[in-house]
Amino acid sequence: MKKRSRSIDVLRGMMMTFVVIAHFNRGYLHDIIFLFHMPLFFVLSGLLLNRTKLIAEKSYLIGKMKSLLLPYMIYLTIDTFFIQRQWSIESLVEVIWGGRAIGGVYWYITCYLFTIFIFAILLRKFPDRMVKDLILVGGGYSNSRIAPCG
Repeated sequence: MKKRSRSIDVLRGMMMTFVVIAHFNRGYLHDIIFLFHMPLFFVLSGLLLNRTKLIAEKSYLIGKMKSLLLPYMIYLTIDTFFIQRQWSIESLVEVIWGGRAIGGVYWYITCYLFTIFIFAILLRKFPDRMVKDLILVGGGYSNSRIAPCG
């Protein structure tokens, strides 16, 4: 097991604090924090991924899905059907699709998982350098309505 990086843990804690501040503040501070906080979360998540397992083991991706999607789906089901009392087919589709379809702060989980899957596919098919170039060039097109990230 790798030793945890204290500096990354501190940075993650700061980012979480920024997210809370930005969601409660609608002024200049909100606008400044929203310029960098989510891209930095994705960069940190990428740094912490076990790249070897991501490429070689399907069980790693399945484990990520179980640890993130199961609590996510349980929470969204309770919230959508029992708290908000939305019983339409459209609500069910939104819960399953996730991302910005649901609105609010829930988009991150499905977007993160979608990104991991795409990243794993790219790493298995193309050389590292090409994947890095694709990420740098393609990052500007991440606001798509096709993917759960958009």
